Amino acid sequence: CLFSLSSTHARRNPIKRERVRPSLRARGRMDPWGNVPNAVFRLIPDSYSTLLARPPPPSPDAPSQKLTDERKRNEDTGSGQIPHMDHSQMTPKLFSGYMERNEPIVIHGLPQDWKSFKEWNKPEDETRIGTAALDQLKSEFGKSNVCVAICSEKHFSDQKRINMRFADYIELWKSGEARRRKMYVKDWHFPREYPEYNAYNVPEHFRDDWMNRYATETGSDDFRFLYIGPEGTWTPLHRDVYCSYSWSANVVGYKLWILFPPSATSHLVDKTGNCVYNISDTKTAKEKRFQESFSHFKEAIAQRRMVLQPPDSVIFVPSGWYHQVYNITDVISINHNWFNGWSLPRVFKHMQDEMQIAKETLEGFQFDSFTELNINSNQERKKPEVDTNAVQQLMKANTGIDCRGFVDLLCFASDWKLNDLTRLELQEHGWKHKSAAHALSQLETILSEIEKCWAKSIDKTRLSKLNNVRTKICSFLKNVITKSS
Repeated sequence: CLFSLSSTHARRNPIKRERVRPSLRARGRMDPWGNVPNAVFRLIPDSYSTLLARPPPPSPDAPSQKLTDERKRNEDTGSGQIPHMDHSQMTPKLFSGYMERNEPIVIHGLPQDWKSFKEWNKPEDETRIGTAALDQLKSEFGKSNVCVAICSEKHFSDQKRINMRFADYIELWKSGEARRRKMYVKDWHFPREYPEYNAYNVPEHFRDDWMNRYATETGSDDFRFLYIGPEGTWTPLHRDVYCSYSWSANVVGYKLWILFPPSATSHLVDKTGNCVYNISDTKTAKEKRFQESFSHFKEAIAQRRMVLQPPDSVIFVPSGWYHQVYNITDVISINHNWFNGWSLPRVFKHMQDEMQIAKETLEGFQFDSFTELNINSNQERKKPEVDTNAVQQLMKANTGIDCRGFVDLLCFASDWKLNDLTRLELQEHGWKHKSAAHALSQLETILSEIEKCWAKSIDKTRLSKLNNVRTKICSFLKNVITKSS
């Protein structure tokens, strides 16, 4: 078997509910499987149950090896599981540590006061663990057009998608058709479509959100989504847009998350840039073509982190972590993609990589044309340069943003952080002040790199604005250092 335990063994030895250890509860940390009913575990398919099994201990004859930091963290969190914490114990400073280390965490108790949590849940019964209030959802939002993924049908590297009225989707759900075909409402820009409904409040820890703050101020596309689907729907393995952070709150139901740290990326992505579609598909994993494309897939599986996310909890997904998500029960969840100063270096690296991919793609086309035109000529000719505007257009088509748009976003964020620090200067030098100063420091570093590397890709107006923003940041940080010393 590809994984550590067979499906038969997983069925014979069902995972039992674990109690929260008092010593951990006192520190605000909880067991990764704490407070999850046995009925939820019984709904997990065998293919995923195998992934949940604890890896076998190393052979006694195996040579001793020094534990890496990654392996130590896996041991601390339960052999690749993800830690839980109650929101009352999670401070801004503590959460900043998770952002800085780029590690996942599940925070409990945040959505309980949300309007969506109170109105979109039906009371639990003996047959189902949490059920969505379908009739109320239909009556309030039935006129909306939504994107629906057919999870049972693959379309290229993603699931097949169709558009329909939300009311029609609810009827398909109630008839059993949506459950049979695994139909899942994804990427619904609900907050933008219903701004006055106030379905939820963004938790304090996720409010330093440069992507959605910029989108709201400029009227551009935002990254705030609603997901709704019956038991058995799922999302294939992927990494979030821009290599950003994300947070996802369960309003209804339970989800199973399987995440992989950035160190596993090379084992999950082939030479053409395509990643594994479904990590639970053991049949495909045994095929020769798959094993040739993903020869180190087992090494990636060994690095997996897993969590069962219950309702009223929020999971923080760090930058660059590939993840696959399975809905164990009927689910409604709210998701934001976002980044800030802590993740900015990774986001900038992603942008550099995307621009290089676009450039190399266009160079390949130009090289083919150049070779064809000069194949019979003995005269050496200089290879034509790639058009800068064409690179930007292709980069935007691939990622949703180009260098110019990214510079505009960072300049906006710089002004925002400068205003924040100016306001905080009038109060006190607390943790928020230090966090904002760190963000400005990161911005100054990245803007400096952009000025050096992307000068040809950015117009003179933006370069001038970028330079002015950098000057402001440097001046402000110099004053902060002078005052602190």
